[in-house]
Amino acid sequence: MKFIKYVPNLLSGLRIPLSAALLFLTGRPWIFLAVYLVNGATDVFDGMIARHFHVESSLGSKLDAVGDSMLFGAAAICMIFLADLRIDVFPCLAALAPGVLYKIANVFVTRARFKQWNMMHTTMNRTVFVALYFYVPVFLLLREVNFPMVLAISVLICLACLEETVTLLRLEEYDVNCKGILGEKLAQKLPKSPAA
Repeated sequence: MKFIKYVPNLLSGLRIPLSAALLFLTGRPWIFLAVYLVNGATDVFDGMIARHFHVESSLGSKLDAVGDSMLFGAAAICMIFLADLRIDVFPCLAALAPGVLYKIANVFVTRARFKQWNMMHTTMNRTVFVALYFYVPVFLLLREVNFPMVLAISVLICLACLEETVTLLRLEEYDVNCKGILGEKLAQKLPKSPAA
């Protein structure tokens, strides 16, 4: 049973080489998709196992953040190579840049305020993550990237980052799993389940 405390970190750490492997699988879309889906599954199960067995750790939180960043970085690079691009790639990269830079800026805000390198899992960040995660398989079917879609993704990332910034500035103590402003509002509106 002692082994279980290492499982979440192993799953989070596994996401790093799996993300790197995606870069070499652009010529094999079905294998790419399988590795991508397994990669996403590790992200779901690492947190579930850690919370269920109460083995959450600072290292696990950092591995999770690095794994998430690598997954989407690798997926974005692969989409550029796989896409039947009918537009210039540079406007798309320019549209994504503010969201990516804002996300990096929040990592530095976290470091300045709470003396740690990390990214929060607010409700809005998770929502954007899920939307982006499921976009990749859809992209593999359509093989098309267009500027309005990229711009919409960047706006979503920036909105999630803005919420994260406000949350970081409001917190007294860092909580990687803080729900954020949207999560708090949703929790207030949803009916409470009766205590067992």
